[in-house]
Amino acid sequence: SSVKIQDEWRSLNLRAHPLTDRDGKLLGHVVIWRDITERRKTEDARQRARDEMFVLLRAIYGAASRAQNTVDFLTAAIYQIVYTFQGQSCIIFLQDRRGNKSETGRLLLAAHQGLPAESVESISSGLKESDSIAWVLEHQELQLIPDIRTDPRLPKSMLPAGEASLLIIPMLTEGQLLGVLALVRKKGLTYRTDEIARLTVLAEEIATFIHSDRRRQLALILAERQRLVRDLHDSVTQKMYGLLAFTEAAQAGLETGATDKLAAALARIAENARQALKEMRLFLFEMQPVNLEREGLVAVLNQRIAAVESRADIKARLLVDKNILIPMDKEVELYFIAQEALNNVLRHAQAESVTVRLKQQKENFVLEIVDDGRGFDPKTNDKGGMGLRNMRERVSQMGGKMKIVSTPEKGTKITVLVRKDDHSI
Repeated sequence: SSVKIQDEWRSLNLRAHPLTDRDGKLLGHVVIWRDITERRKTEDARQRARDEMFVLLRAIYGAASRAQNTVDFLTAAIYQIVYTFQGQSCIIFLQDRRGNKSETGRLLLAAHQGLPAESVESISSGLKESDSIAWVLEHQELQLIPDIRTDPRLPKSMLPAGEASLLIIPMLTEGQLLGVLALVRKKGLTYRTDEIARLTVLAEEIATFIHSDRRRQLALILAERQRLVRDLHDSVTQKMYGLLAFTEAAQAGLETGATDKLAAALARIAENARQALKEMRLFLFEMQPVNLEREGLVAVLNQRIAAVESRADIKARLLVDKNILIPMDKEVELYFIAQEALNNVLRHAQAESVTVRLKQQKENFVLEIVDDGRGFDPKTNDKGGMGLRNMRERVSQMGGKMKIVSTPEKGTKITVLVRKDDHSI
């Protein structure tokens, strides 16, 4: 129960025991009460902390599910941290995985909130460990600095002016140290034990997401390498075997004096050599990383055409409507669709020219790939090879439509329509 004592509500634990004489006659009651106000406050505070942690973790997990890359996730995560823990600024540094052994102490600025522009510029290219950060990395334990003005070990570029406290937490997952999370608070705001515990959990959760994302990216890279190896074996290797077979046949014809078929054999050798060269150029291009987010769909398609088709004696053009602006998620899918179509032209069509068009209608984006190759009969080849199936699947996932018009010896035209909004056609 609660009672008001001197204008303050107190929580009491009351117990009443009967008071009797020797004969068991009730004389009255003994009331024992204990003041449990502080315990109740502690329990309420713990419950609030659990509720806040639950809400914060939901926000972090939501950011992870929506983020397209690690930077977006970290930016959303530290915004939640600064808001929840009343921070002045928050910084996440990740260890540089690209450096050599002498640079293992180099930290890269991964995300920040509330950091002055001049500080961002000074540390965005990398930060060598300060004594404080080095201690956290070495011992893999957090460090709390109540007043940053009294600690000369800290890099001035990452600290605000005036009195403030700093908490540096290692970002650990599966025994691996990925970086540090640093939270700065203004004067007068100390770190409670439960807050430090919650921040430690958050740092671990963020590290787990980064580690999982890196493993996912590595798996994608390995899968892509395996695909390239299969493609290399299925295409270039087979062409090389063909070259060897035709060369041996031509050589045998010369030795036996049967030169009537020599011209045809040499023509087949030249054709196989040209096709193998096309496949190798495609293979080398696919080995290079593509950054659609930074360069955009048009630039990447131009790079592809310049590196592959133009060097394979195919007259290739890219025509794009003015002021066309395609969302990033659709650009990614349209790029892979265009790439599959161009690969088919390169490998199977024996085309002399190909044109890629990007157009926009009132409600749709349109991608067209037109070649003058040998074509095929859609009625007898309605499903097509793996490339066409992949294209259909991507178009279907976007809620779009794909139309193929092809005639033997008269080329092929592939048209893809995708809604500008997220509705299906």
